[in-house]
Amino acid sequence: MSGVYHGERKRRERYLQREFKAQKAYEAVMQMKPDKGEPEQRRAEVAAASTQGELQLLAADLNTTPPRLQRLFRLLALVEDRFVDALPPRLRPRLRQEFHDVLDWNVIQRQARGNAHSISNLVRFVGEKVIECSSQAREAAMVARMSAVCDDIDHCTPDVGTAVANALTFLFESIRKLREDVAKFSLVMINSPLKQNAVQYIREFIAACLPMPRKWTGSIAFLQRFINDEQALAWSSVRVPQAWTSITAEERRVRGALLVGTLDLLRSGRHTSLDRWVDLPPEIFYFEKHIIFKAANTVQECTLLLLLDGAISSVLARRAMKPTTVSTAIRHLHSRIMSLLAEDIRLNALKDSVIDFVESQLYHLHVGEAAQDDAASLAALAPKFTLTDNEKQTVRSTIDKMTNTEDPLYVTFERRVLQFMEAVLVSNSDDVPPLGLVTDTLKQQVQVLRHMLMFHWEVYMPSYRELITFLRIESTGTAV
Repeated sequence: MSGVYHGERKRRERYLQREFKAQKAYEAVMQMKPDKGEPEQRRAEVAAASTQGELQLLAADLNTTPPRLQRLFRLLALVEDRFVDALPPRLRPRLRQEFHDVLDWNVIQRQARGNAHSISNLVRFVGEKVIECSSQAREAAMVARMSAVCDDIDHCTPDVGTAVANALTFLFESIRKLREDVAKFSLVMINSPLKQNAVQYIREFIAACLPMPRKWTGSIAFLQRFINDEQALAWSSVRVPQAWTSITAEERRVRGALLVGTLDLLRSGRHTSLDRWVDLPPEIFYFEKHIIFKAANTVQECTLLLLLDGAISSVLARRAMKPTTVSTAIRHLHSRIMSLLAEDIRLNALKDSVIDFVESQLYHLHVGEAAQDDAASLAALAPKFTLTDNEKQTVRSTIDKMTNTEDPLYVTFERRVLQFMEAVLVSNSDDVPPLGLVTDTLKQQVQVLRHMLMFHWEVYMPSYRELITFLRIESTGTAV
C-alpha cells in the first residue's frame, strides 16, 4: 500500500510541476498580472494601518523625559526585516550585518538625540540601497526626500520625536517601493524564457496530464454546438488574418466555432449561479478560463453601466441639468461604480452610494462649493438637490434589474454589449459604431480575447486536427 501511495504522490507532484510551468508560461505570453488575493490584500492593509498607528505613538514616546524607546526598538526591527526580505535571498545575510553595523544600539539606549543621529545614518544607508536597486526613475525624487528627512533629523525639526517618526515613515515607503521594483525585475527575468518556450511547455502539459483528445467529451460537445452556427460559418469565410492562417476549411470552421463559443461564454443573461459555467470546455480552455471569467465580469459591469446611464441621465435632465454637465456627471459615476465594484460592495450599499452621488451632483449644481451660513436658505434649496422617493425608487429598481441576470431588461442590454464585441472581433477592426462610455473598456477586452484566441490556436492546433474527426461539420455553400 505504501508503494502505491508513494507512486501516486510522485505522479501528483509531476502533474503540479508541469501545470505550474505551463500556467506561468501562459501568463507570461498573455501578460497576465496575478491579482493579489483578498486575504493577502487585507493582511497588507492591516499591517500598513498598524505600522502607521505605531509611528504616530512613537513621536510622543521620544518626546517624553526620559524618552521611551521600546516602540522604537520594535519599529527598527520591523524596518530591518522588511528591508532584508525585499531583496534576493543571496544578499540577505550581508545586508542584515550591514544594517546592524550602521545602527549604534548603545547610543540609542543612552539618549534620544543620539538615536536621531544613528537613525539619520540608517536613513542614508537604506535610502542609498533602495536607490541602487530600484528604478532609475525614482532616483531624483528619493535623493531629495532623503536629504530633507535627514536634515530634519539632524536639526530635530520640528522635534526629535516627529523627525524620527517621519524618517521611519520614509523608510517603510522606500522599502515598499523597493519590493515592487525587485518583484517587477524578477518577473521580467523569468518571463523572457517562459515566453520563448510557452508553446512547448503547454503542449507538454497537455500531452502528459490531460486525457487523449478523443476523450475530451466536454470540449467536443462545446465545439459541436457552434461549428455549424451561421456566425461561425460567416467568420470562417471572411478574409481576415485569423481565419486564413488556418490551412483547411475544417480548421477555419473550428476557429469560427471557438470565437462564437467564447462570446457565448461571456453571456450571463438567463443563467443562474448553478448553471453559469456548465458549458465551459475543461480541456481546450484549461488555461484560458481566468481570462474568460474576467471578460464575463467586464460584460456584466458594462451592462450595468449602460443600464444605469439611461436612468441617471433622465433623472438629472429632468432637474434642468445641461446635457454637457450630465455627460460629465455620468463619466464620474462610471469611475465611482467601478471602484465600488472592485470593493465587492453589497447591493444596498451600492444603491445608497449611487443615490448619494446623484444628490451630490445636484447639490454642486444648485448650491456650489460655497458654504451656506443661512440654514433657512439651504432648507429652501433642499428639494432641488434631494431626490424624491419616486426618483430614489427608480434608481434602486434599475440597480435591481441590472444585477439580476434573469431580468429581461438586463438580457436586452447585455445583448447590445455582446453584439458590439462580436462586431469588433468578427470584422477584425475597431472601426465599429461606439457604445457610449463603455466603448473603450470593451475594445480593450476584445483585444485581450483576440490575443487569447490566436495564441490558443497556435498551442492547440495539433489537438484540433485530431478533434476534427469527431465533429459533424455540415457542408454549406458558405464553407470554403
